[in-house]
Amino acid sequence: RQIPLTTSTSSQGTSESDPSGETITIFTGNLIQLRVSAPGFATVWRPDDPEPSGTFATGVPLAVRLRPGAGRFTAVLKDHDGTRPPPRIAATLTSSDGTWSYKLPIRFDGTIDLAEMPPGHYRLRLNDEGYSMSPRPTQWYPATLSSADAGLITITDGQTTAIAESMAIPATVEVLLRDALSGAPITEACVTIRREVCGGGTDGVYRDLLDFRTSSSHVHAVHLPDHFTASTSVTAAPGKVTQVTLKMEPGAVIATTYRDGTVDPAATDPVCVYTAQGRWGTEFSALPVCAMPAADGALRLGPFRPGWVQLFVAPRGAAGAQWLGYHGGTGDRRNAAVISLSAGVVTTAPAIVPARSGSVHGVLRHGSTGEPAVSACAVAGPGLVGCSTQGHYTLDRLGPYQWTIDYSSNGLLKTWSGRSGAPRVQLVSGQSTVADVSFPSSALDQTVEFGGPAGTPLALRVFDAWTGRELLDRYDVDSVVGLVPRYEPVTVQLEYDGERCWAYFTEGRRMTPYFVAGGREISMITLTPGVNCLPGEPPRLPAPVRGAAKGPVFVSMFTPAPAPRGGPTAHTGAAPSPTGRAVVSPWGRPSVGMMARVKP
Repeated sequence: RQIPLTTSTSSQGTSESDPSGETITIFTGNLIQLRVSAPGFATVWRPDDPEPSGTFATGVPLAVRLRPGAGRFTAVLKDHDGTRPPPRIAATLTSSDGTWSYKLPIRFDGTIDLAEMPPGHYRLRLNDEGYSMSPRPTQWYPATLSSADAGLITITDGQTTAIAESMAIPATVEVLLRDALSGAPITEACVTIRREVCGGGTDGVYRDLLDFRTSSSHVHAVHLPDHFTASTSVTAAPGKVTQVTLKMEPGAVIATTYRDGTVDPAATDPVCVYTAQGRWGTEFSALPVCAMPAADGALRLGPFRPGWVQLFVAPRGAAGAQWLGYHGGTGDRRNAAVISLSAGVVTTAPAIVPARSGSVHGVLRHGSTGEPAVSACAVAGPGLVGCSTQGHYTLDRLGPYQWTIDYSSNGLLKTWSGRSGAPRVQLVSGQSTVADVSFPSSALDQTVEFGGPAGTPLALRVFDAWTGRELLDRYDVDSVVGLVPRYEPVTVQLEYDGERCWAYFTEGRRMTPYFVAGGREISMITLTPGVNCLPGEPPRLPAPVRGAAKGPVFVSMFTPAPAPRGGPTAHTGAAPSPTGRAVVSPWGRPSVGMMARVKP
């Protein structure tokens, strides 16, 4: 019903009353709509709303406030991408003095239209009232996330005030990829922030939208095979674009050809290789480098660290593993191709020609008793390990080559193919070869202690002085007791606090890194960095020495020899030097005096 009101003014203010004295009875709790209007005033619904709204009837008088004047207010709200705002977004209009606030009705199409609004200055706030894994941040007109920067909306009597507001964009990250050496932009890479973004055009810029929270995000860039992966963290805020420059270290790249002649080539599997370095022992890369060959067999592998490397090719499908040789595969690292790598340079390597795999099996026994060795293992390369608690071992997925296999067992001296008691192993495609092994029985317990400012010892290793193969390795101990061979030269390496040094043994004024253990007992060796443990890595002996006398082995036993040309250096397997001349031991071939000390 419409009830006419009269207005009166007194010292208490302005009040309205019903001159008819008519009373409308409404039951308490009923939902009603109360609309109050007067000429020259903005229409009010309920006690103080500019749009139709309901209220529940109570026994308490309603105080209705009329404000002079009326202007129209319209708004168009859009999401950051131009679409309609999410339905959970609420809009609130508040007077500049904070005395009046109203939650605006937003239509389905994102528009707001209030026909009668009291003139004045207002602020508009948009906030997320729903549940979301990525809630929208509260923002104020015009498109600011700070209430201090909120602008005033002025509504004038008899006029229309229209605004347009877009929701804040999510946190945006722009990653600028640059080569760490040249500074050139890196294109055609893939950068993962929230999702993977590939291809940075010509400027090397990769952009991604995160979410609407201020948080730290992980950035990961991949550009294979030319650069090592790079990562960083970036903190981005919604409504802002955060730029980060990520420098990628260039690596060495190997270009080769993959010629798979097996019956069942694994067309869907990548080709994976491990790099091997180290004159002493074999230091394989922790992870392989993998890539898919092209339809014509062209293969680019990388990135690699610069230096001299040899490649161990992992098995693939029916193809067996191999060391990459100069003319096909091999099972012996000493015959593997030596490749010189430089950062940012593509190096051509011999073709990889895999062949159908074979296997080897046998029994590992004590050399003295003939009993099966407990907890024994055979190792041919990364991931190619055969272990058993009863001495029986099997290695499969090996190429059809003559393999040098390492054997180890708790409490026994390590050995390898070609050493006494361990026959050389020639594998045949599709067949299993038998190779029983007896561990050397002539071994001696050697005690090594650390002296001086050695810090925290990390590892101690003992190597065969001729082949460079590892005989003993111990980790995280202050002293070591381990088996070394009798009457065979060895070298000792200590690793501590990120440093390495080599044991040097003295006799008079002479020092040598080669030592022969003999007799029934051996005196304790105390290694002191800077005194008898020095950083210079020694070369390997150019020939085997058997039956040598106990004590230090000096280089005067050898005379120089001419360097062989092409391929790895004879005996040592050392790499050709960058000048084209082979790097050989400075002592060369054994002299007559040395031969007199070597058993036939």
